Amino acid sequence: MFTLKDYVSTLLDLVMEEKDAKKRQSLIDGWIKLLKSHNRILEVEKALEMVEAEFENRKEEALCRVSSQESKEKLEEFFKSREIKTKIEIDPEVLGGFRIVWNNKLYDNTVETKMKEIEKRVIN
Repeated sequence: MFTLKDYVSTLLDLVMEEKDAKKRQSLIDGWIKLLKSHNRILEVEKALEMVEAEFENRKEEALCRVSSQESKEKLEEFFKSREIKTKIEIDPEVLGGFRIVWNNKLYDNTVETKMKEIEKRVIN
């Protein structure tokens, strides 16, 4: 049997990936129907409180280092459309691309990293 936390976590995973507000609402509506079908409707209020708390935990600020003003503006637009808080800095050590730390994950799309990956493939 799934715990209430499992239901909450699954909903948030889906909602955080979806960009369209209508589709997000549809996911939430479907989630509530799922709780009803599993005879957990009495726990909806508690589940919604858990959703809100977990959502706040997941709204960690994305820390970004970019190579140029153009990259900074593109990332600002990307994160703004997804309602994600960001701190974006132009870093002269980033020669091209970007490096993002968000939700304890590193997303490294810098030229330096790409060159290292190519070098590893050529050597191996």
